Amino acid sequence: METLKYVYKPKAATMAFATVFFAVCTAILFNSAQTNDRGLIIDGLITLDTGQATLFFGALLTASAAMTVGGLFGIVMGMISTQTLTMDDKALRMPKSGLSHKIVSIAYGDIVKMTMVQVKSQRFLTIEHRGGKVSISRSMLPTNAIFDKVCNVLSERVAAARQIAPSDPGLWRL
Repeated sequence: METLKYVYKPKAATMAFATVFFAVCTAILFNSAQTNDRGLIIDGLITLDTGQATLFFGALLTASAAMTVGGLFGIVMGMISTQTLTMDDKALRMPKSGLSHKIVSIAYGDIVKMTMVQVKSQRFLTIEHRGGKVSISRSMLPTNAIFDKVCNVLSERVAAARQIAPSDPGLWRL
């Protein structure tokens, strides 16, 4: 059996866009918190005086700054990441999650169910196995074709290990 090996990493462009967005929000909220001289009415339901409004802007500033720092961390981790998704003749090996350095090894015979999930334009293959659950995100692999190949090869190898047909409804739930 052929061993398949793919680099598994977040898209730097998407992470960079989110980081820039939150950096701009941080700058705007910093200015709002520093220069605030009035109260705030939120959706006509919540009324804040000047001090409370300043604290509110400060809380939003803190959350936005945290997202900016997290984005920078994600960009750096994505650039230095050497995570791989590997399928050899015995098992699937992949990161436990997108930014995790922990690699899980799942024997094909231990896979109980695979579910394809689509949220808007994003696709995920959720794999339930005896030790838990993991997901392979389409966006973490280089192309749609590679994602489809991983799904098909994994289905064939699980079916062979469990001695069932790859299209067995007990394996896939779409």
